[in-house]
Amino acid sequence: MSAKILFVCPRGYEEARLFAVSLSAGLKDLNIKITESGLTTRLFEIKKHDIVHFFHPGAKKTQMPGSAGGKMKTVQTLVSSPDDLKGYGKILFGDHIVTFSNQEHARIKQHMPDAKVSVIGPCVSTPAITSLQPSAVVREKYQTGEKLLVVALNDFRDQEHFSIFLYTAREYQRREGFRFLIPAYRQDRQSVQWRNRLKAIIEQEKLSCTTLLDSADGIHSLIDSADLALYISKRRDPEFEFPLRVVEALCAGKPVIPFDTLPVSEAIALFNKNWIARAAEDYSRISRDILKQALKIEEISTEVARYARARFSVDKVAEQYRSIYKSLLEG
Repeated sequence: MSAKILFVCPRGYEEARLFAVSLSAGLKDLNIKITESGLTTRLFEIKKHDIVHFFHPGAKKTQMPGSAGGKMKTVQTLVSSPDDLKGYGKILFGDHIVTFSNQEHARIKQHMPDAKVSVIGPCVSTPAITSLQPSAVVREKYQTGEKLLVVALNDFRDQEHFSIFLYTAREYQRREGFRFLIPAYRQDRQSVQWRNRLKAIIEQEKLSCTTLLDSADGIHSLIDSADLALYISKRRDPEFEFPLRVVEALCAGKPVIPFDTLPVSEAIALFNKNWIARAAEDYSRISRDILKQALKIEEISTEVARYARARFSVDKVAEQYRSIYKSLLEG
């Protein structure tokens, strides 16, 4: 395929950019350039390419310059979704649209019945296994012992999610069998305030099974060493609604417990619908269900990895996009 392809990422949306870079790595034999969206991109860069692929947040409107002589084809990957059906009218323009969930596919078709729409999950390139800290070293550092090592894949900055993290930490302490690590993914003032509040309660109540980390440094080694991961979010992320840390954890074979929030919950429910939390107490309950299967944890991990890599590995995702590009050029 000799076509020139341009990936356009929204400025300031780091996960969308990382996804585009990872996808490009899976299509390294193609002529792909990655740029940020902006006026210069629309006026000059776009018309130089045969295919322009937009990685598009649902709340961000993109103005197209119009057809480049009828030759340029456009692909839109919706990395997040608009709040309602009316929002699609402000953002959809692609010759082919890609979304992360089947439910979102149905919503798009409801708005644009004739649109070409595919459901393809995101992918992310991960560090080589040789660059990671050995699992035994990580587990010893955090005194995991025979407990299940649990890693949070997000943190919190409001009362509702603070309460869920606190409830889970208390339950892990009471029920035993778990070592819970909460990295700091955000460093904004509000997030730091809520983390300090949780840290104070953990120290006061001596919740020794839970540790708040000062940053997310080493997160790849933590995910690799974990037995279980939690994605505690009741809201879809307006910037990138299928977090790449969740993708990484699943491809590493880690059971992930999310809230019943699309698109993550849909993907995990296809593997095991019993891992979907619908209330705060479900995180500890589902964790205990997995703990009961501790002797089979390696077998479970193998099955999770096999399922996830068939859907989210860089190679698998890249081949699906390659097929779209080929179809547009031939069509």
